[in-house]
Parts: sequence; C-alpha cells; structure tokens
Amino acid sequence: MPQSSGPEVVTFEPLHQGRVATLLEDLPIELIMQIVGELEDDPPALKACASLRKSWRTICLPYLFKRIEMKRPTERKLLAFLIFLEGAPKVRCLIKSLLLNTQTGPDTLLALHSIDLFTRIVACLPNIERLAIRRIWFKQFEPPRAHGELPLLFNVLSLFKVKKLCLMGLSVPPRAIPRDIGPRSRRRGTLFVENLEIRTPLSSEVGKVVAQELGRSLQAESIRWVNIMKANRASVLAAGALISTVGQNLEAFSLDVSTVQYDEFDMEPGADKTWLVDLVECLGLARCIKLMLFTFYITIDFSARPCLGPRHCQLLAGILASRPPALRAIAVVLKVSLGNKSTSSPKPSPSQLVDVTDLLAVEKAVLDNDFKHLRVFSVRVDLKGRVTNGNLGWVEEVGRLLPRLKKSGLLTIE
Repeated sequence: MPQSSGPEVVTFEPLHQGRVATLLEDLPIELIMQIVGELEDDPPALKACASLRKSWRTICLPYLFKRIEMKRPTERKLLAFLIFLEGAPKVRCLIKSLLLNTQTGPDTLLALHSIDLFTRIVACLPNIERLAIRRIWFKQFEPPRAHGELPLLFNVLSLFKVKKLCLMGLSVPPRAIPRDIGPRSRRRGTLFVENLEIRTPLSSEVGKVVAQELGRSLQAESIRWVNIMKANRASVLAAGALISTVGQNLEAFSLDVSTVQYDEFDMEPGADKTWLVDLVECLGLARCIKLMLFTFYITIDFSARPCLGPRHCQLLAGILASRPPALRAIAVVLKVSLGNKSTSSPKPSPSQLVDVTDLLAVEKAVLDNDFKHLRVFSVRVDLKGRVTNGNLGWVEEVGRLLPRLKKSGLLTIE
C-alpha cells in the first residue's frame, strides 16, 4: 500500500498504552466496506499507516474494529455508520468499545432523532463491553418536546451490556431537565455496569437526574467501582445516591475533590449536614467495599486559593470510624501547598485554615479502631512551596504529629 494520502491510507488515533481506535471521520464508509470485503475474502492482515508515527504496521481485522471512536456524532455520521454495520455482520461482532465524543459544544447536538439512530446502532453490537460518552449536549426542543432527552438517553443505555460507563462533560440546557419522567421509565431495560466514572463536575439539576435515571436503570448488584474525578457537590451527591440504591456490592470507591471550591463544602440551605457527611453515610452502606482512594488539596498560605483541609480530615476520620467490614486498603493523597504571603490576596478565615486538631481527629480514628485487617493504609503528603512566616506555625504543629504517623508506617511525605 503506498504511503500517499490516497484512499488506501487508514489513519488511527493513539490511545493509552499504545492502543489504537478507528476514527470514523478519517475512514470513509466506502473504504471500510472495501477493506472488510477484501479481508473477508483474503484472511491476511491489513497493512495500515499510523497517523502520527507514519510507520508501517500490520493490523488484523479484529484489532482494527475492536475500538471505535466517533467524534461529533452528527445524524449523517450515525446513519452512515448504521448502514455500514447492517451490511457488515462480521464487524458488528468485533466491536467491543465505542466512544462518542462531541467536542464542539452545543453546535453539535444529539437530538431525539439522533438518539433513535443511536438506539439502532446499539442493537447491532452484540458484544459491546465499554461505552464512553464525552461532552454530550442535548438539543432544546419547543414544548411539548422540551424535556426528556436525558431520560431517553439512559433508556438507550439500558440496551447495552457494558462493563464500564464514563460520563464526561454531561450537560443539558436548563429547560431540558425533565419535570416528570412518567411511566416511560418503568418500561426501560436493565443496565448492567460494573465501573462507573463521573469525570467532570455536574450541575445540581443534571446530578439529580443522573442519580435518578441510573438508579432506575442499573441492575441492583452490578456496580463494583465508582470513580469521581474533579468532584463537586452535585457529582458526589449523585454518586452517594447511586451507592445507597445500587451499591450493595460496591468494592472500590475513588474520590478526587482537589478542585472543589471551599464554599461548596458548606451546608445547603435547609440541610442538617454537609454533603461530605452524607457521603460517609452512603459509603457505610457499602458493606462489600474493599478499597478507597481519596485525593485532597490543602492550601496553607495567604493566597486567594481556598483552604480545604478541615472538611477533608472530617471525611477521612468519619470513614475510618465507620469501619466498613470488608475494607482492606485506604490510600489518601494530601496535596499541601505552602505558598508565600501575598499582600494583594485576602487572608483566609480561621474556618478555612487547616487546624492540627483536624489531623489529630484522623489519628484518633486510627488509634481508637483496630485496623490490623487493613493491608494498606497510606497517607501521602505532597508538600509544595516553601515555609514562610505565614505558615511556619502550622508546619511546626503538624511536624509534631506527622512523625508519629510516619513511625507507625501510616504516612509518607514527599
């Protein structure tokens, strides 16, 4: 096959660990049909040119169509892909991973007719294992079609037999939030998902709908692992609601609140507890949980960046005190910034500053409970910046506490 930019060249998108995914927009449907026809008639593998390294490599048919990525899934692309799948039964059985990636925001929207095409595509993929949805937007319709797109999407997802579901940048216009889902949700299938990832912050409205719809769709004992990245109040509450309803067999939980603004840790109006306390209670219901991973951010300076230490310590101490019976490992990353004093930034209030008593609460939870059953209890403190007059007192106080934890093997400082 010549190394020119003609129709014979097949391009690929590199993924993690050297894997490749077929980009549909780089591969015309006519060419795919021709390639499939040739490979079905002639078993030898296909020679393809990688888009970045420009090096020749041999790729067999199952490897070529194992992972499919569709950027900007317009109606035209969905229809063309459906036509291709209907004419290529061998390829339908090979596809195990499908990524829908809408990168251009609300200019490229999934409308109801597009979701209908998506449903038909799903019906053609009997061996799908992983579905990733990134930056999906939903078109806003005039009444009576102004609501319901999000529940309809989860109804479509129930057709998948996926093991991993990633929600990244899920967003809907305000009027697209359904007020009443109605009897339609009772007719949906059961969504079996082992790994659930929420990789971006959610608005409060979207978070409630995500929890409600997934709670109705997910098989009660299917979910094994929940990962919340760039967490905010809405995404944590959504995950907590899912854990309390369908997390009976949850085995691993990962939470990254290093990007949360400080005011988000406060109680909502009319609430009797913070959402972190609510999360602790939800995790306490997960009797099968074995692994917890937390990533926190703490600022010890006079900069405008929020100081998040106390809430983190309360969360960790509460989880340790609850002592989930199956827990075998806890890993905590405390990203501590020792910044310089800045006269242009306001001084944080005392409630924002990390108090050594908060860390003592963590130590007390460790000492008051028997954690010999834990194989790993690791608290890694990542210190950045330098000690100044503004944070010297805190560093000295913590310096008296940290050696005790370090001596016990529970703490590493980097």
